[in-house]
Amino acid sequence: MSTVSRFLAVTALAGAVPHAALGAQQASFIYRLGKDTIAVEQFTRTPSRITGDIASRSGAAVVRTQYDAALGPDARVTTATYRILGADGRQIKGRPAEVRYAVAGDSVVRTIVWADSTQVRTLAAA
Repeated sequence: MSTVSRFLAVTALAGAVPHAALGAQQASFIYRLGKDTIAVEQFTRTPSRITGDIASRSGAAVVRTQYDAALGPDARVTTATYRILGADGRQIKGRPAEVRYAVAGDSVVRTIVWADSTQVRTLAAA
């Protein structure tokens, strides 16, 4: 499962819980493939936000993904940001510093921030 797929799955699950019943809640997941642990994730959800951190490995490389999503009154994601970092917490060369999403009406604005440039694209949303 890709990082983006995991992020979307967690935010969808967070939106499925009625926000009025929540204070800050935390959970952790361990992703396994056979006997190998391939990722560990921790997240915190409040009525207005979900934040998390994932440590995963592919082969010998360890990658850290941080995400943060703001939730509207209807518990739908209104903005989201994620960063993919090395195990040391630094930006990985050749990777974006962060990717941001913002819901704007029937569209989502995606902003990819690189070390030397920024790319913005508007995508249709359901």
